[in-house]
Amino acid sequence: MNTTQAKAIKKARTCYDHFAGEFGVALTQALVNKSILIEGEQDFLVTETGLLLLKNFGINMDEVRRSKRSFSRKCLDGTEKKYHLGGALGKAIVHKLYELEWVEPLKESRAVNVTPLGKFKLKYFFNLILN
Repeated sequence: MNTTQAKAIKKARTCYDHFAGEFGVALTQALVNKSILIEGEQDFLVTETGLLLLKNFGINMDEVRRSKRSFSRKCLDGTEKKYHLGGALGKAIVHKLYELEWVEPLKESRAVNVTPLGKFKLKYFFNLILN
């Protein structure tokens, strides 16, 4: 892996099927700051307001809850040494941001790119300011 690839992986990537790296940690913190999530001992907990906001955002919360995996697991980020959102909810957010074209996967890599539209919309909806 060259230096450019390593920087891209550190900045924004997937961890299995949810966001990680600087972006994944920042997105998770933005969801906590907006009172969508609360950090629990092993998992993030979704607030009542958060359930409504995520549903209005287009995430089928009933479908996410029916998943056989953990709902909103705290996943320790290997590079950032902070938690990002995993589990079925983390996966659902990845799929939604891909669908909206706010984030795009980079070919042959776990790295992802937040699009210019994504940077604008993430700031507007979640008060997430990215460089």
